[in-house]
Amino acid sequence: MKISTQELKNFEFGNATDTGKVRSNNEDYLGYFQTPNGYLFVLCDGMGGHQAGEKASQLAVETLREFFNKKFYSNAQEALWQAIVEANKVIFSTSQKFSEYAGMGTTLVAVLIRDNQVFYAHVGDSRLYYFEQATQTLHRITKDHSFVQELVDRGIIKEEEAEKHPRKNEILRALGVHKDLIPEVGTLPILPADNDLLLLCSDGLNGMISDFEIAKIITDTTLTILQRTQKLIEKANEAGGTDNVTVQLIRFYAQQRSQATLPISTCKSVVLTQLPSETKISSKHYILGAVIAIVALLVGIWAFQHSGSAEKKSTDTLQAKPTPDYSQRKYPAESKQENEEDSKSQDSTEKKKDTKLKANSTQKDEKNEKTDKKTAESPKKDTKTTEPKPNNSSKTNPKNTQQTKHKTEQK
Repeated sequence: MKISTQELKNFEFGNATDTGKVRSNNEDYLGYFQTPNGYLFVLCDGMGGHQAGEKASQLAVETLREFFNKKFYSNAQEALWQAIVEANKVIFSTSQKFSEYAGMGTTLVAVLIRDNQVFYAHVGDSRLYYFEQATQTLHRITKDHSFVQELVDRGIIKEEEAEKHPRKNEILRALGVHKDLIPEVGTLPILPADNDLLLLCSDGLNGMISDFEIAKIITDTTLTILQRTQKLIEKANEAGGTDNVTVQLIRFYAQQRSQATLPISTCKSVVLTQLPSETKISSKHYILGAVIAIVALLVGIWAFQHSGSAEKKSTDTLQAKPTPDYSQRKYPAESKQENEEDSKSQDSTEKKKDTKLKANSTQKDEKNEKTDKKTAESPKKDTKTTEPKPNNSSKTNPKNTQQTKHKTEQK
């Protein structure tokens, strides 16, 4: 890993580059120069083979350095345009002259800092990020010239899917591939604020870790600017390191403004307080959640309907049966006392019945005696015993019968 750091007039920067875990050589190339036109930062990601990629990226950086050291350009945007077009011509002509460099090309992202203003341009998928301290937001300033970015722009795939797309490395624009090239240059400069950060990187970084994780690392104030660039490289390699990784990080200070002025149409912005992209819920999870919600809703409706019918049946049953009067409930002590009173009442009733029966029996006996006397006084000669008619209501008393016989014999 190659690293470098330097503190300049009103900003400091650090940079680092690494081959990665898979590639055998490093086709990335970077440079920073103090020129008559301001401070120039260039980062390139070469392609086209072992030597061709390295050559293309190196030619691009050297061409821009020579161009801005040649003379002063009043229009910084126009100067960036001309410098990139010139680099494209140099790379293309070299590939035409030497067979070993045939088909070589490179991406490019460049920044020119002049009078506390940041002018920028890019070709391909190397990126420029800007972290705004006031809003804690990481802005992606450039838009990739790539196949997957075209799919995103057309609405065919989502931004999150582009990072994992199998054709994400296919770029649509690069230096040295064609004779003519149209670079993309920022129309208005960035006006940085104190403690804001500017990051240039190859796709070996953003292809391995998310924008959210990038933001967390570059804003870690416990680390120096150089240590932050080293940590970016380490994280990319920990995530797989399938490509070369190159970064340049710039921190601004003494800018005499509390908030930056950024281009209106930034490609993407990531706020540090938002949900990290690694933990975002995928579309499959959303579909599964929707299915579960629908099933739960149907079950709830079914349960509500059946509980309503059950409640109705319960209400009908309650209406059919009289409601018990719990106020008349007898507790054990009261029930015992009431049972004793009931038994006493029952005994007195039985005694009354026995007394009444005895009285009736006495009345019947007296009636029978009177009948016997009348029979004895009758002038009949017949001495037969006249028995009283049987009374169906009660049986004849044996004592009365014996008394009647005795009187008849006396007569």
